[in-house]
Amino acid sequence: MQLGVESLRSVGIVDEILAMAGALGFVAHFPNLPGIFSELFANALEHGILNLPTADKYRSSEGYLDFFEEKRRRLDLLADGFIAVEMALDSVGGEPALRLIVSDSGSGFKPGDLPAGVQADAAGADQRGLRLVSSMALHLSHNELGNEAIVLVGKANACMKA
Repeated sequence: MQLGVESLRSVGIVDEILAMAGALGFVAHFPNLPGIFSELFANALEHGILNLPTADKYRSSEGYLDFFEEKRRRLDLLADGFIAVEMALDSVGGEPALRLIVSDSGSGFKPGDLPAGVQADAAGADQRGLRLVSSMALHLSHNELGNEAIVLVGKANACMKA
């Protein structure tokens, strides 16, 4: 499914997609899906499409509010861009899994520039989202361009890492 500018401006788009995933049984069988998807979608929109920096977001409550005001301003001005979402059943070690791919039309980032082990143990505010997703997923990777996240979501809470 590819979401264009009008869909990206919709406040409820994440809930709509999760409702569709729920209707297919994905949320019931993969309860970490809502948290993982919400984070990946936010990253794709805020950093991929809108090119918002994270640095000020967590510095103070004012920085957090400023971040979201700037996000709304950039969304209002957005002329083009998209986020694509794919979900498909898969398996890992003979166990059911859900393959989730979230990609965006942004310029990406260099996954190789992330601190070593960010997939499993990111440090700092800039990687909070990746650390969260990694802790909830069986697998997290990015394409070479850095504008696509590929995640394997396990059943129940079996994929939660210590």
